[in-house]
Amino acid sequence: MNRDRIYAIIGGTHLAFATEDQFAATMKVIDRYKIERMGVSHCTGQPQASRLYSKLKERFFFGSVGYTMEA
Repeated sequence: MNRDRIYAIIGGTHLAFATEDQFAATMKVIDRYKIERMGVSHCTGQPQASRLYSKLKERFFFGSVGYTMEA
């Protein structure tokens, strides 16, 4: 089944040590698939999490233990 949207990504993005090119490519994918919710964890790194939040605003969250998401 082809899809052009992804509702949510939750978990390890492993962006803490991403290069600028890798981070930019990640942002393009977020836009391409119209990702509606993005929950990151510690491996994203605070600086990259901050950048994601700046772009995604209310679509961004920390997917910490115990977090509950309703669609």
